[in-house]
Amino acid sequence: MRKLYVSSWNERTVVAAVENGKVMALTICHDGEETVGSMYKGIVKAKKTNIDAYFIDIGREKDVFLHAMDCLESNLQIGEEVVVQTMKESSRHKSGQATMKLSLVGEYIIYSPFTNYVAASKKLSTFERKQWIEFGTDAKRGQEGFIFRTAVSKASRDEVEKELYDLRDQMHQIVEKSKQIEAPALLHRGKDCIEQTVNRYNSTGFSFITTDREDVYAHLTDHMQLEVIFETVPPIDLHKEIQRALKKVVWLQDGSYLLIEENESLTVIDVNSGHSSLDPVTINLNAAHEAIRQLRLRNLSGMIVIDFLRMDEDERTWIQKAVEDAVTRDVHTVTIFGFTRMGLFELTRKRIGRSLKEVMR
Repeated sequence: MRKLYVSSWNERTVVAAVENGKVMALTICHDGEETVGSMYKGIVKAKKTNIDAYFIDIGREKDVFLHAMDCLESNLQIGEEVVVQTMKESSRHKSGQATMKLSLVGEYIIYSPFTNYVAASKKLSTFERKQWIEFGTDAKRGQEGFIFRTAVSKASRDEVEKELYDLRDQMHQIVEKSKQIEAPALLHRGKDCIEQTVNRYNSTGFSFITTDREDVYAHLTDHMQLEVIFETVPPIDLHKEIQRALKKVVWLQDGSYLLIEENESLTVIDVNSGHSSLDPVTINLNAAHEAIRQLRLRNLSGMIVIDFLRMDEDERTWIQKAVEDAVTRDVHTVTIFGFTRMGLFELTRKRIGRSLKEVMR
Protein backbone atom coordinates (compact mmCIF):
# COMPACT_ATOMS: atom_id res chain seq x y z
CA MET A 1 0.00 0.00 0.00
CA ARG A 2 1.29 3.43 -0.96
CA LYS A 3 0.03 6.61 0.70
CA LEU A 4 1.04 10.17 1.51
CA TYR A 5 0.97 11.36 5.11
CA VAL A 6 0.82 15.10 5.90
CA SER A 7 1.47 16.36 9.42
CA SER A 8 3.27 19.03 11.46
CA TRP A 9 6.75 18.87 12.97
CA ASN A 10 8.61 21.72 14.69
CA GLU A 11 6.31 24.39 13.19
CA ARG A 12 6.82 22.93 9.71
CA THR A 13 4.58 20.86 7.47
CA VAL A 14 5.93 17.46 6.45
CA VAL A 15 4.74 15.31 3.54
CA ALA A 16 5.91 11.70 3.84
CA ALA A 17 5.61 9.10 1.07
CA VAL A 18 4.92 5.79 2.81
CA GLU A 19 5.15 2.43 1.02
CA ASN A 20 4.13 -0.73 2.88
CA GLY A 21 4.57 1.04 6.21
CA LYS A 22 8.08 2.33 5.38
CA VAL A 23 8.91 6.01 4.79
CA MET A 24 10.47 6.35 1.33
CA ALA A 25 10.57 10.13 0.86
CA LEU A 26 10.20 13.29 2.93
CA THR A 27 9.30 16.84 1.91
CA ILE A 28 9.45 19.61 4.52
CA CYS A 29 7.50 22.79 3.84
CA HIS A 30 7.83 26.16 5.56
CA ASP A 31 4.76 28.35 5.89
CA GLY A 32 5.24 31.59 3.97
CA GLU A 33 8.28 30.42 1.98
CA GLU A 34 8.63 31.53 -1.63
CA THR A 35 6.52 29.43 -3.98
CA VAL A 36 8.07 28.03 -7.15
CA GLY A 37 5.74 28.62 -10.09
CA SER A 38 4.64 32.07 -8.95
CA MET A 39 4.50 34.80 -11.61
CA TYR A 40 5.71 38.36 -11.16
CA LYS A 41 5.91 41.59 -13.07
CA GLY A 42 9.54 42.50 -12.54
CA ILE A 43 12.17 45.05 -13.54
CA VAL A 44 15.49 44.25 -15.21
CA LYS A 45 18.09 45.39 -12.68
CA ALA A 46 21.35 44.06 -14.10
CA LYS A 47 22.70 42.53 -17.28
CA LYS A 48 25.59 40.05 -17.14
CA THR A 49 26.93 39.67 -20.68
CA ASN A 50 29.70 37.26 -19.62
CA ILE A 51 27.10 34.66 -18.59
CA ASP A 52 24.36 35.81 -20.99
CA ALA A 53 21.89 36.49 -18.20
CA TYR A 54 19.91 39.12 -16.31
CA PHE A 55 18.89 39.79 -12.72
CA ILE A 56 15.25 40.75 -12.23
CA ASP A 57 13.76 42.63 -9.28
CA ILE A 58 10.45 40.92 -8.42
CA GLY A 59 9.92 42.64 -5.08
CA ARG A 60 11.47 39.93 -2.92
CA GLU A 61 14.61 40.03 -0.79
CA LYS A 62 16.79 38.69 -3.62
CA ASP A 63 16.62 39.43 -7.34
CA VAL A 64 16.04 36.36 -9.51
CA PHE A 65 18.38 35.04 -12.20
CA LEU A 66 17.03 34.98 -15.78
CA HIS A 67 19.14 33.23 -18.42
CA ALA A 68 18.91 34.52 -21.99
CA MET A 69 17.64 31.14 -23.22
CA ASP A 70 14.63 31.55 -20.91
CA CYS A 71 13.71 34.92 -22.44
CA LEU A 72 11.02 35.50 -25.06
CA GLU A 73 13.00 38.33 -26.62
CA SER A 74 16.68 39.14 -26.99
CA ASN A 75 18.65 42.01 -25.51
CA LEU A 76 16.53 43.15 -22.56
CA GLN A 77 17.34 46.64 -21.32
CA ILE A 78 18.05 47.83 -17.76
CA GLY A 79 14.80 49.18 -16.31
CA GLU A 80 12.62 47.23 -18.74
CA GLU A 81 9.52 45.59 -17.23
CA VAL A 82 9.09 41.85 -17.82
CA VAL A 83 6.73 39.09 -16.69
CA VAL A 84 8.60 36.11 -15.23
CA GLN A 85 7.81 32.87 -13.42
CA THR A 86 10.02 31.37 -10.73
CA MET A 87 11.60 28.01 -11.61
CA LYS A 88 13.96 27.40 -8.70
CA GLU A 89 13.88 28.83 -5.21
CA SER A 90 16.82 30.77 -3.84
CA SER A 91 19.34 29.27 -1.43
CA ARG A 92 21.93 30.76 0.90
CA HIS A 93 24.48 30.97 -1.92
CA LYS A 94 22.36 31.31 -5.08
CA SER A 95 19.60 33.52 -6.40
CA GLY A 96 16.33 31.96 -7.44
CA GLN A 97 15.91 31.24 -11.14
CA ALA A 98 13.09 32.51 -13.36
CA THR A 99 11.80 32.19 -16.91
CA MET A 100 9.70 34.29 -19.27
CA LYS A 101 8.23 31.06 -20.73
CA LEU A 102 5.18 31.01 -18.49
CA SER A 103 3.20 27.85 -17.74
CA LEU A 104 0.33 26.63 -15.59
CA VAL A 105 0.24 23.07 -14.28
CA GLY A 106 -3.08 21.28 -14.20
CA GLU A 107 -3.91 17.71 -13.26
CA TYR A 108 -3.75 16.56 -16.89
CA ILE A 109 -2.01 19.36 -18.80
CA ILE A 110 0.92 21.73 -18.46
CA TYR A 111 -0.23 24.78 -20.40
CA SER A 112 2.01 27.49 -21.85
CA PRO A 113 0.93 30.45 -23.99
CA PHE A 114 4.29 30.85 -25.77
CA THR A 115 6.12 27.52 -26.29
CA ASN A 116 4.39 26.50 -29.56
CA TYR A 117 4.66 22.72 -29.25
CA VAL A 118 2.64 19.70 -28.13
CA ALA A 119 4.09 16.75 -26.21
CA ALA A 120 2.97 13.93 -23.95
CA SER A 121 4.46 12.03 -21.02
CA LYS A 122 6.76 9.19 -22.01
CA LYS A 123 5.02 7.06 -19.38
CA LEU A 124 1.90 6.95 -21.58
CA SER A 125 1.52 4.15 -24.13
CA THR A 126 2.42 4.84 -27.76
CA PHE A 127 -1.29 4.86 -28.65
CA GLU A 128 -2.16 7.28 -25.82
CA ARG A 129 0.70 9.63 -26.73
CA LYS A 130 -0.42 9.72 -30.37
CA GLN A 131 -4.07 10.26 -29.37
CA TRP A 132 -3.40 13.17 -27.01
CA ILE A 133 -0.80 14.85 -29.23
CA GLU A 134 -3.37 14.84 -32.05
CA PHE A 135 -5.95 16.30 -29.65
CA GLY A 136 -3.51 19.02 -28.56
CA THR A 137 -2.50 19.89 -32.12
CA ASP A 138 -6.17 20.42 -33.04
CA ALA A 139 -6.91 22.43 -29.86
CA LYS A 140 -3.80 24.65 -30.01
CA ARG A 141 -4.22 28.36 -30.68
CA GLY A 142 -1.39 30.53 -31.97
CA GLN A 143 1.85 30.03 -30.00
CA GLU A 144 0.28 27.90 -27.27
CA GLY A 145 1.98 24.76 -26.04
CA PHE A 146 0.73 21.72 -24.10
CA ILE A 147 2.36 18.81 -22.30
CA PHE A 148 -0.06 16.00 -21.45
CA ARG A 149 0.76 14.48 -18.07
CA THR A 150 0.63 10.80 -17.13
CA ALA A 151 -2.67 11.29 -15.27
CA VAL A 152 -4.38 12.03 -18.60
CA SER A 153 -4.58 8.27 -19.19
CA LYS A 154 -7.40 8.12 -16.63
CA ALA A 155 -9.25 11.20 -17.90
CA SER A 156 -12.06 11.61 -20.41
CA ARG A 157 -11.77 13.96 -23.37
CA ASP A 158 -14.38 16.25 -21.76
CA GLU A 159 -12.37 16.49 -18.53
CA VAL A 160 -9.20 17.39 -20.42
CA GLU A 161 -11.02 19.95 -22.59
CA LYS A 162 -12.50 21.62 -19.50
CA GLU A 163 -9.08 21.85 -17.83
CA LEU A 164 -7.56 23.28 -21.01
CA TYR A 165 -10.20 26.01 -21.21
CA ASP A 166 -9.79 26.80 -17.49
CA LEU A 167 -5.99 27.07 -17.77
CA ARG A 168 -6.25 29.16 -20.91
CA ASP A 169 -8.68 31.56 -19.20
CA GLN A 170 -6.53 31.74 -16.06
CA MET A 171 -3.43 32.62 -18.11
CA HIS A 172 -5.37 35.28 -20.01
CA GLN A 173 -6.36 36.92 -16.72
CA ILE A 174 -2.73 36.88 -15.52
CA VAL A 175 -1.49 38.52 -18.73
CA GLU A 176 -4.22 41.18 -18.54
CA LYS A 177 -3.36 41.88 -14.89
CA SER A 178 0.28 42.38 -15.85
CA LYS A 179 -0.74 45.25 -18.15
CA GLN A 180 -2.48 47.12 -15.33
CA ILE A 181 -0.23 46.61 -12.30
CA GLU A 182 2.98 48.47 -11.38
CA ALA A 183 6.25 46.53 -11.11
CA PRO A 184 7.60 44.87 -9.09
CA ALA A 185 4.49 42.91 -8.12
CA LEU A 186 3.10 39.40 -7.67
CA LEU A 187 0.71 38.42 -10.45
CA HIS A 188 -0.05 34.81 -9.58
CA ARG A 189 0.93 32.67 -6.61
CA GLY A 190 1.95 29.15 -7.55
CA LYS A 191 0.73 26.04 -5.79
CA ASP A 192 1.98 25.78 -2.24
CA CYS A 193 4.58 23.22 -1.20
CA ILE A 194 1.97 20.66 -0.09
CA GLU A 195 0.01 20.85 -3.34
CA GLN A 196 3.18 20.66 -5.46
CA THR A 197 4.38 17.61 -3.55
CA VAL A 198 1.03 15.81 -3.78
CA ASN A 199 0.81 16.66 -7.50
CA ARG A 200 4.17 15.03 -8.15
CA TYR A 201 2.93 11.78 -6.61
CA ASN A 202 -0.57 11.97 -8.12
CA SER A 203 0.08 9.58 -11.01
CA THR A 204 2.65 7.27 -9.39
CA GLY A 205 0.37 4.75 -7.71
CA PHE A 206 -0.35 6.50 -4.41
CA SER A 207 -3.96 5.66 -3.56
CA PHE A 208 -4.78 8.20 -0.84
CA ILE A 209 -3.58 10.92 1.55
CA THR A 210 -3.88 10.85 5.33
CA THR A 211 -3.45 13.82 7.66
CA ASP A 212 -3.98 14.73 11.29
CA ARG A 213 -4.43 18.43 10.48
CA GLU A 214 -7.93 19.76 9.92
CA ASP A 215 -6.75 22.73 7.83
CA VAL A 216 -4.77 20.46 5.50
CA TYR A 217 -7.70 18.05 5.24
CA ALA A 218 -10.07 20.85 4.22
CA HIS A 219 -7.57 22.35 1.75
CA LEU A 220 -6.65 19.08 0.02
CA THR A 221 -10.26 17.88 -0.12
CA ASP A 222 -11.10 21.01 -2.14
CA HIS A 223 -8.06 20.91 -4.43
CA MET A 224 -6.99 17.28 -4.92
CA GLN A 225 -8.50 14.32 -6.78
CA LEU A 226 -6.92 11.73 -4.46
CA GLU A 227 -8.94 10.48 -1.51
CA VAL A 228 -8.08 12.41 1.67
CA ILE A 229 -8.56 10.74 5.07
CA PHE A 230 -8.45 12.50 8.44
CA GLU A 231 -6.90 10.43 11.23
CA THR A 232 -5.73 11.40 14.70
CA VAL A 233 -3.27 8.54 15.26
CA PRO A 234 -0.05 9.15 13.26
CA PRO A 235 1.05 6.11 11.21
CA ILE A 236 4.74 7.00 11.60
CA ASP A 237 7.04 8.75 14.06
CA LEU A 238 8.07 11.82 12.04
CA HIS A 239 10.62 13.05 14.57
CA LYS A 240 12.46 9.73 14.53
CA GLU A 241 12.37 9.46 10.73
CA ILE A 242 13.72 12.99 10.22
CA GLN A 243 16.49 12.58 12.79
CA ARG A 244 17.59 9.34 11.12
CA ALA A 245 17.61 11.01 7.71
CA LEU A 246 19.97 13.72 8.99
CA LYS A 247 22.66 11.25 10.12
CA LYS A 248 25.72 10.54 8.00
CA VAL A 249 25.73 6.83 8.86
CA VAL A 250 22.84 4.56 7.86
CA TRP A 251 22.89 1.03 9.24
CA LEU A 252 21.33 -1.80 7.22
CA GLN A 253 19.71 -4.85 8.80
CA ASP A 254 22.54 -7.17 7.76
CA GLY A 255 25.10 -5.14 9.74
CA SER A 256 26.57 -3.24 6.79
CA TYR A 257 26.24 0.54 6.59
CA LEU A 258 26.24 3.56 4.26
CA LEU A 259 28.35 6.65 4.89
CA ILE A 260 26.70 9.65 3.19
CA GLU A 261 28.71 12.82 2.52
CA GLU A 262 26.55 15.64 1.17
CA ASN A 263 28.37 18.55 -0.47
CA GLU A 264 27.10 21.46 -2.56
CA SER A 265 28.23 20.02 -5.91
CA LEU A 266 28.51 16.29 -5.19
CA THR A 267 27.06 13.63 -2.89
CA VAL A 268 29.18 10.56 -2.13
CA ILE A 269 27.71 7.37 -0.67
CA ASP A 270 30.27 4.87 0.59
CA VAL A 271 29.13 1.26 1.11
CA ASN A 272 30.86 -0.52 4.02
CA SER A 273 30.59 -4.16 5.05
CA GLY A 274 30.59 -3.29 8.78
CA HIS A 275 29.96 -6.49 10.75
CA SER A 276 27.82 -8.13 8.06
CA SER A 277 28.48 -11.80 7.33
CA LEU A 278 26.96 -11.59 3.85
CA ASP A 279 28.97 -11.74 0.62
CA PRO A 280 29.91 -8.44 -1.10
CA VAL A 281 27.36 -8.78 -3.92
CA THR A 282 24.43 -9.31 -1.52
CA ILE A 283 25.59 -6.38 0.61
CA ASN A 284 25.79 -4.23 -2.52
CA LEU A 285 22.32 -5.28 -3.68
CA ASN A 286 20.83 -4.29 -0.32
CA ALA A 287 22.86 -1.09 -0.30
CA ALA A 288 21.67 -0.12 -3.81
CA HIS A 289 18.01 -0.03 -2.74
CA GLU A 290 18.78 1.76 0.52
CA ALA A 291 21.02 4.33 -1.19
CA ILE A 292 18.22 5.34 -3.58
CA ARG A 293 15.78 5.49 -0.67
CA GLN A 294 18.18 7.83 1.14
CA LEU A 295 18.36 10.11 -1.91
CA ARG A 296 14.58 10.44 -1.76
CA LEU A 297 14.43 10.83 2.03
CA ARG A 298 17.09 13.56 2.04
CA ASN A 299 16.05 15.07 -1.31
CA LEU A 300 19.63 14.88 -2.57
CA SER A 301 20.21 16.05 -6.13
CA GLY A 302 22.90 16.88 -8.65
CA MET A 303 25.80 14.49 -9.20
CA ILE A 304 25.85 11.41 -6.97
CA VAL A 305 28.61 8.81 -6.66
CA ILE A 306 28.14 5.44 -4.92
CA ASP A 307 31.27 3.53 -3.93
CA PHE A 308 30.12 -0.09 -3.72
CA LEU A 309 32.20 -2.95 -2.35
CA ARG A 310 34.58 -4.40 -4.94
CA MET A 311 32.99 -6.85 -7.40
CA ASP A 312 33.69 -8.69 -10.64
CA GLU A 313 32.67 -7.06 -13.92
CA ASP A 314 29.64 -9.32 -14.48
CA GLU A 315 28.39 -8.75 -10.91
CA ARG A 316 28.22 -5.01 -11.55
CA THR A 317 25.38 -5.67 -14.02
CA TRP A 318 23.21 -6.99 -11.18
CA ILE A 319 23.89 -3.88 -9.11
CA GLN A 320 23.07 -1.53 -11.99
CA LYS A 321 19.78 -3.40 -12.52
CA ALA A 322 18.98 -3.02 -8.80
CA VAL A 323 19.60 0.74 -8.99
CA GLU A 324 17.47 1.03 -12.14
CA ASP A 325 14.62 -0.81 -10.40
CA ALA A 326 14.94 1.35 -7.28
CA VAL A 327 14.66 4.68 -9.15
CA THR A 328 11.46 3.77 -11.03
CA ARG A 329 9.31 5.08 -8.18
CA ASP A 330 11.25 8.31 -7.75
CA VAL A 331 9.20 11.34 -8.84
CA HIS A 332 12.44 13.18 -9.70
CA THR A 333 14.23 12.56 -12.99
CA VAL A 334 17.21 10.27 -12.40
CA THR A 335 19.89 9.70 -15.06
CA ILE A 336 22.11 6.65 -14.56
CA PHE A 337 25.64 6.64 -15.99
CA GLY A 338 26.73 3.38 -14.37
CA PHE A 339 30.18 2.25 -13.28
CA THR A 340 33.32 4.18 -14.15
CA ARG A 341 36.69 2.60 -14.88
CA MET A 342 37.56 3.21 -11.25
CA GLY A 343 34.55 1.17 -10.15
CA LEU A 344 32.48 4.11 -8.89
CA PHE A 345 28.78 4.21 -9.73
CA GLU A 346 27.55 7.55 -11.10
CA LEU A 347 24.07 9.02 -11.45
CA THR A 348 22.37 12.40 -11.37
CA ARG A 349 19.05 13.40 -9.80
CA LYS A 350 17.08 16.48 -10.83
CA ARG A 351 16.86 19.17 -8.19
CA ILE A 352 13.35 19.98 -6.95
CA GLY A 353 13.51 22.17 -3.86
CA ARG A 354 16.20 22.10 -1.19
CA SER A 355 17.74 19.06 0.45
CA LEU A 356 16.58 18.02 3.92
CA LYS A 357 19.90 19.25 5.34
CA GLU A 358 19.46 22.69 3.72
CA VAL A 359 15.86 22.96 4.91
CA MET A 360 16.86 22.18 8.50
CA ARG A 361 19.58 24.84 8.69
